Amino acid sequence: MCQMRPIWILFPLPAFWMLCIVAISVCFSLPSVARAFLVPAPAPEKGPQLGATTLLDCAPEFGSVAKYDDGIKPEVAGHSSGLVLEFHQTNGPFDTSLWYRLGTPDGTSVRWGGSQKSGTSGYWPGVAISKEGYVIVVHSNKRIKSGADLYYQVGKVDPYRGTDQSIRWLTDWIHWDAGFHASIAINDKGVIVGVHEAGRGV
Repeated sequence: MCQMRPIWILFPLPAFWMLCIVAISVCFSLPSVARAFLVPAPAPEKGPQLGATTLLDCAPEFGSVAKYDDGIKPEVAGHSSGLVLEFHQTNGPFDTSLWYRLGTPDGTSVRWGGSQKSGTSGYWPGVAISKEGYVIVVHSNKRIKSGADLYYQVGKVDPYRGTDQSIRWLTDWIHWDAGFHASIAINDKGVIVGVHEAGRGV
């Protein structure tokens, strides 16, 4: 009877296993290198954390809707003192007079002064107020944009006096540009920005 003996055949190791052996050798010979690869880095220290803020925390608080005047196309400007200046157009088919009111905050509402005539007529009023209390009012001379022109007037109010005052006009109405449906703004450095649609075309 023949006795079978196992035959051991050596195959060349794949490159992957060779790399593993080399890596293990490096780990044992260079412990610091091994720790750098095997030990997770510590979490970065956290700085001061703000409290959790949600969109609801940032939402403005509105009071109830309240009528304050008759009119259309209102525009509002606010001063850091709390003074509010509002312009609007008369709500009538044949009257385009521009009116204004001064107001001050009262909780979640506004305490308005009396309605006052601006002394002119027009459409689409816009208003801005500077930190010194200079008022710039703009309006279009037509209801539609075709052939419309823009005019502005400069006045002055006391930002800290409240609603018991009127605008002291410093200029007459001055032609500004061909245009329609303007908005006006002024920053604390006195830079004025006006934006409007074209006053020609359909």
